[in-house]
Amino acid sequence: MVLLYEFWRDDIPTEVVRELLEELGIPYKERVVKKRRKSLYGQPYDEWSKIYVEKSDLIEWLKNEIERRINSYG
Repeated sequence: MVLLYEFWRDDIPTEVVRELLEELGIPYKERVVKKRRKSLYGQPYDEWSKIYVEKSDLIEWLKNEIERRINSYG
């Protein structure tokens, strides 16, 4: 597995990444850890998300997408 993206778990950019991978049908795994952050709510720690994908899943998705686009011309 390779690290594709990492950011604060409950922030919008992380949600965008999750939604895109789900929309594209690319499986991913998410690992969450606590990380120090100055929070507006006075909490010293927040959850940090690391999103991983398998290289083979990305390659398979790309092959399928290329095939789909080629076939759409015929």
